[in-house]
Amino acid sequence: MSNTNNKNIKIKISDITADSTLSVIATLEGKKIELPTKYASLTAEERQELVEIFGEKFLPLENILKLWQDRLREVGFKGTLSKLELIAITNDGVFRWDNVKISKHVLTNGRSLHVVIVKLLEGERYNRRRGIRINIDKAMKLEQEGKLYSVIVRDLSYCGMAFAETSENQINPTMPFVLHLTDNDEDGKELLVSKIKGKVHNQKATEKDRKSTRLN
Repeated sequence: MSNTNNKNIKIKISDITADSTLSVIATLEGKKIELPTKYASLTAEERQELVEIFGEKFLPLENILKLWQDRLREVGFKGTLSKLELIAITNDGVFRWDNVKISKHVLTNGRSLHVVIVKLLEGERYNRRRGIRINIDKAMKLEQEGKLYSVIVRDLSYCGMAFAETSENQINPTMPFVLHLTDNDEDGKELLVSKIKGKVHNQKATEKDRKSTRLN
């Protein structure tokens, strides 16, 4: 990342793009729950509609999902007493917006999304080591250079993920990849939830002839 030595650097909420890695952290009764999420790209008309409602201090997000009882479900924030934080990883570092509000909004064209409303336009730098991870332990597909590989996703957080690959896999650690994040519906049918772009940060050998890979 660039400019990581400058602890005073800040970014505006409007600087966040689809290339940023995003997460919402909810704190309720002293417990933290991390909710990875995705930036919602808007048309000019959609953005203008949200600006008229929320001003400039907002960030559009795809509907936020949470793994609950082995299923990914949409999160509802209406009436919650939780403290909410927005975490963003950009090319300039990791940043936080504290005490944000999140509203479910349906645009006039029928599109549904979550909107984060912040108090301050600028976010403060954040120590990513304070973050938490969500255990998944589920088989998923990883795409690299046009090929699909089977991996076991161990955990996921706003600053990375860990997955184990079998000895038959030949994932190139120097090349970027796309993880196909999936879940099963009530009938057991596998559904594609999101595609997450990443690159390998480090690897280590583990039991049963697998390699554990950490993405950051």
